[in-house]
Amino acid sequence: MRRVIRFFRRTREKADGYTIHCWGGVSRSTAVGLGLLYLITGSEREAGDILRRIRPEAGPHRGIVRYFDELLGCRLTPVSDALRSEKLETMRRELDLSADALLEELPAAEADEPERPPVDPRLEPRDPFEGFSPVGYDDGLEELPGAEADDGLEELRPEEADDDLEELPGAESEEE
Repeated sequence: MRRVIRFFRRTREKADGYTIHCWGGVSRSTAVGLGLLYLITGSEREAGDILRRIRPEAGPHRGIVRYFDELLGCRLTPVSDALRSEKLETMRRELDLSADALLEELPAAEADEPERPPVDPRLEPRDPFEGFSPVGYDDGLEELPGAEADDGLEELRPEEADDDLEELPGAESEEE
């Protein structure tokens, strides 16, 4: 935003207009436009009125507008909020989002529903754990080469932990 302000101040005597664009033309570009219109007019309200007239669908980006407020010492945020509120209210009216408009009466359920066509079994949802049983999970370990029924993984009690260290190759006893 600092660069936008510097650019405006450097070109305001020579320029007869500015073109601002972003991908949607609703949020970022209109926020910058609101800031530039404030710089041109010196009035938050007038800047908002002009933006509303030239871009009725404007919904200026709040973060960018707040940054302009910070840098310029103005109060564009309330103007921007009003523009956004007007835009939302217009959308609500156009879409008729009243409860009555959203409700529809469904036909009564028929006792004899028509038969549905068969569904391809590949498209049927299936249980990812189908066929998996935790019972017998370790079945077959004895069949693996080198597998023993007692694999030495029994639980170790804390008082026995030190005893086992002596048995490890290269482990020295504390008594030595």
